[in-house]
Amino acid sequence: MSTTQRSESMNAFSDKYINSYTTLKQFVEQYDGALKEKIDKESITDFGSYSSTISLISQFQFEEQFQRVYTDKMVREFQMEVRGMLYCNVSPAVSNKCVSTYKIVDVSKGKDGLARQKAYNVLFNELRFEVLCLCHLFEFKGIICRHILKVMVKNNVFQFTPDYIIDQWRKDIKRNHNFVTNCYDDLETHEEYVRQDSLSLLCS
Repeated sequence: MSTTQRSESMNAFSDKYINSYTTLKQFVEQYDGALKEKIDKESITDFGSYSSTISLISQFQFEEQFQRVYTDKMVREFQMEVRGMLYCNVSPAVSNKCVSTYKIVDVSKGKDGLARQKAYNVLFNELRFEVLCLCHLFEFKGIICRHILKVMVKNNVFQFTPDYIIDQWRKDIKRNHNFVTNCYDDLETHEEYVRQDSLSLLCS
């Protein structure tokens, strides 16, 4: 996530719960409630990703690869790039030693309904399996762009190495903030506390 996106997300998160009249005490209470709601929503989303599988929209192996490991939200974003390949045209590569440079023309519809074309260069090192698109979608959001996918298909490469699977978007990764203790946590419902309390009663 880029700095701008992160800032916008934080502003939207805080604006929902605080305003210019919020006192310090209210801020602490509101922030704690907001954090609880955010954690609860992400926990529900993570559980949904475990218990459901988004249908594939293509027969490309790389789509199935990301479907298996990514959260539903990120799979949907990746599928947008898979669809976007249909509107990309690739020119023959210009090779320099082991690196090939491809020009991708991305055709999209503008707000006025007219077709727009924008060109991007994709650099592909087949020996080291390193690929870079100058649109930098992968660097900014961790999603492999349609331009890279187009080059991979042209080179008959249908699987990505683990370097291109971002841990942040994996559905089998526990989010660190889910382990943060908040004032809404009920200590008496904690399994370890209940076990120790029961032992204390038995020994008294």
